[in-house]
Amino acid sequence: MIVNPRRYATQKRIQQALISLIRQNGFKAVTVGAILQKARVSRGTFYRYYLDKFDLLAQTEARFIVGARDIFAHYDKPDLMGLTSSATHEHDAFYALLVYLYQQQLSVATLMTCPDSALIPKMHDLIEATIAIPSTPQTTAHSGTTELPTNLVKELVVSNIMTILSYWLAQPIVAAPKIAYQIFLES
Repeated sequence: MIVNPRRYATQKRIQQALISLIRQNGFKAVTVGAILQKARVSRGTFYRYYLDKFDLLAQTEARFIVGARDIFAHYDKPDLMGLTSSATHEHDAFYALLVYLYQQQLSVATLMTCPDSALIPKMHDLIEATIAIPSTPQTTAHSGTTELPTNLVKELVVSNIMTILSYWLAQPIVAAPKIAYQIFLES
């Protein structure tokens, strides 16, 4: 797909204006007029790309989800049940995801803390669809005769990953991806 650089730059400027306005006042207070003023675009330009501020929010979230999906498509997924703190990160999808999110930290953190944003559930679903938890004795825990189902183990792992990502990006000083990856491995 050929990307029009001018169109891309305009859309990115509009999306950055949205993020800035959400940070300042929250999404509910954002108006299309404020976005136009902040992004320095005309009303016609805005409506060429977006239906309204809700569509803009959804497309902004989608940009990050597509970026994360591309990472998972191009990098090796680690064996989450066999990770150790000595694992290497050169070709690891989760390390690449941390680098990507670190580069976009202000925007992603803003969306993750915005009650009107669906970025967290979308990211959760992407990670859930991406990781594989084998149904082996390693993934079941016995307490008497009760066993944890594989789908529960998977949800616990995905929830842990999301907690780490949310906590990491919400810090006043966001640690470098290498440090965050070590925390990820140790958790």
